[in-house]
This record gives sequence, structure tokens and C-alpha cells, in this order.
Amino acid sequence: MNDKKEKKARVKAGRKRVRMRILTSLVIYTLLLVLIFLGYYRWFPTRLSNQLASVFGLRVTYFLREYKHFFIIGFYIIGVIIICVQTATRYVRYVDAISLSLTSLVDDDAEMQSLPAELKDIEIALRDVKYTLVKNENAAKMAEKQKNDLLVFLAHDLKTPLTSVIGYLSLMNENPDMPEEQKAKYLGITLEKAYRLEELLSEFFDITRMNVQSMVISHVKVDLTMMLYQIADEFYPVLAEKRLTAVLDVESGLKVSGDADKLARVFDNLLRNAAAYSYPNTCVCIEAAREADGIYVRIKNQGDEVPPEKLALIFEKFYRVDSSRGTGTGGAGLGLAIAKEIVELHGGRISVSSVGHEMQFMISLPECQEGNTEELAKKEKNPEKHRFLGRRKKTPQSPEEDSEESLEGARGVPLEDGVEERKKE
Repeated sequence: MNDKKEKKARVKAGRKRVRMRILTSLVIYTLLLVLIFLGYYRWFPTRLSNQLASVFGLRVTYFLREYKHFFIIGFYIIGVIIICVQTATRYVRYVDAISLSLTSLVDDDAEMQSLPAELKDIEIALRDVKYTLVKNENAAKMAEKQKNDLLVFLAHDLKTPLTSVIGYLSLMNENPDMPEEQKAKYLGITLEKAYRLEELLSEFFDITRMNVQSMVISHVKVDLTMMLYQIADEFYPVLAEKRLTAVLDVESGLKVSGDADKLARVFDNLLRNAAAYSYPNTCVCIEAAREADGIYVRIKNQGDEVPPEKLALIFEKFYRVDSSRGTGTGGAGLGLAIAKEIVELHGGRISVSSVGHEMQFMISLPECQEGNTEELAKKEKNPEKHRFLGRRKKTPQSPEEDSEESLEGARGVPLEDGVEERKKE
């Protein structure tokens, strides 16, 4: 905002300088003509008249005396025309210089043309535009290169588990009398490799979707409280495998207007990120509360501190903090970029901080107001859209049913032992 005000002020100052220069030229020329006019009336009747008479004769002298006012006005008009022509010529030179500078904007190798002193503000603005264009182009090239590299890696990674799956299945097919214990072992390995294939294919589709048009969201009423409890419950196996515990401090009755599936993907991506980079035997904290300007969700975990220069790029597409592609943390580097896009499509904001060993993602979303809820209900032809992700047993018929229906009603299972809840006092 301050930069825009400064640019407007510089443009106004430049225009003012040009106007003052033109006005100064006209004033100086007018004063010069006034001096000539006064001198004409003072010296023409005597000295100048005699000199003109001796050179041009009495008839010419009489003519000059008779039409002296017309001559003075004519000289003044001619002078004004000359000043206007000079000013117009200067502006034409300005336009030519700006045109050359604009041409250099689309040419990466071309140098920016230096503009006259009066146009320094425009030159600075054009240099800023060129810098931004070059920066965006370089970022796009880097993202394209990273995407192509990831596609090569994914193609290689897909081949490894697929070869294992085919090998173990072929082995079991060729040995139908294989002992059950060995067959169960091979089936377990095959299933594990199949899950790995599923993860790799999911990454592949994420990469291909980045070239498709921006995602579209549908607005329905979403029970954010229930969503967070349900996602935390679903993550119990992932967290337990890494010896992590989810701790929830979520205010009841939090409602937002948005796309339930896409919002769930945001928290899914953030929890996967937290699980991948947390120290063992630590907690992943999920906090949600209603504040003055909306609903805030904070997801915290304990892990290595991220340097500020890497933290600034954490939401960029295909960017990875550790630059690795191990099965533990390796991925396409799209999860956080997708989360940011979804949050902003919902009119919210997402930020990240890393202080010491604590990493925190903070999401703000606008709260669903009662008026918005009634409008959404009218637009919905199917009341089942009020369900979160289509997993709830029924649509609540009253606020009492809605408040009494816990996570058990959403999934039919209680919270796992690894998911703790901190009751708000």
C-alpha cells in the first residue's frame, strides 16, 4: 500500500515539474515581449523611427507605426507556437523513449533504455516491472524443471514396487502349494508395495493437476469441530507408526462455509507434513478457536528448526525443505502449495512459523454466519450435503442432535487411545 502511494506521489511530482517548465517558458517569453513592447513605444518615435526612415523610407516607417499592435500580437503568437512545437517535440521524444523501454520488457537480453530526467519515475517503475517479469519467468522455468525431474523420479519409483508386486504374485502363482505362512508373508509385502504404488500415483496426479485450470470449490455448511476430530482419529495409525500422539484443543460448534472435501485435504496435508518431520515420542497439537475476525486453526509439532530462507519458500510448488525423496518424507512438494491455494479460495489465510524446535501452521477461515447458512440451505437440493465428507450416519434434524452427535456418530468408532482431547475450560 505504501509503495503504491509513493509511486502515485512520484508521478504527480513529475507531472508538476513538466507543467512548471511549460509555464515558466510562457512567462519568460511574455516578459520578453512586454520589454520589447515598452522599448518600442519609448524609442520608436525618435531614434528608431529616424533609422528606419533612412533605411526603408518614410512609407515603410509609417506602415510600421500604423500597424505596430498587430506586429506585437503576431510576434507573441509566433512565440507561443514555437514553445508549443518544442513542447510537443519533447513529448514525442518521451513517447519514443518509453516505447523502446516497453519493447525491452519482453526481451530478456535487452537492456532497459535510460529515460530523460523528467521520466526517471517511469524508468524506475518499468525497471520494477521488468524485474518482476524476469523473476516470475525464472520461477516458472524452475518449477517446470522441478516438475520434469519429479516425473522422471516418479517413473523410476513406480517401476520398483511394481516389479516387486509382479514378482511376488508370479511366485505365488507358480507355487500353489506354498506354505500358508510364507504366502501370508508374500501377500503382506505385496500389499505394502501396492500402497506405495498408490502414494506414487497420487503424487503423479497432483503434478498433472497443476497444469489444469484452478480448482473450483462448492460452498456448504461444514462442521469444522467434527472435521478436525475425525481427521485426527483417521491419522491414528500414521501417528502411532511414528510414535506420535495427537492432542486436540478444539472449541465446540465451529462452523465454516466451504468445500468439505478440499478443507479436509488441507488438514490432511498439514498433518502428514507434521507426522513426517516430527521427533519421535512427541505430540502433534491441533488447536481451533473462534476469534474476533474468524476461526483460527493451529497445528504444531516438534522437529528441526527451519531456516527463514527456506521457510519463505515452503508454500512454493515443488519445493521441499529437505530436498530428499525418501519414503519417509519424500514427496512431490505440492501438499503445502495445494493447502495454501484451497485456504485462499475459501477467503482465508495460511502462515507458518518455526521457533526453536516448534513448527506451527496457522489457518484463518471466515466463520459461517447464520444468514449464510440459510442461504446455503436454500441452494442445496440434497440435504445430505450437510454431511462432512459423506461419512456421517444421518443429517442432524435439530441443534440438540447436532451437538450430541460426536465423532462416534460420524464414523461409528470412538477416539483411538493415541488421540487425546484437551477440554476447554
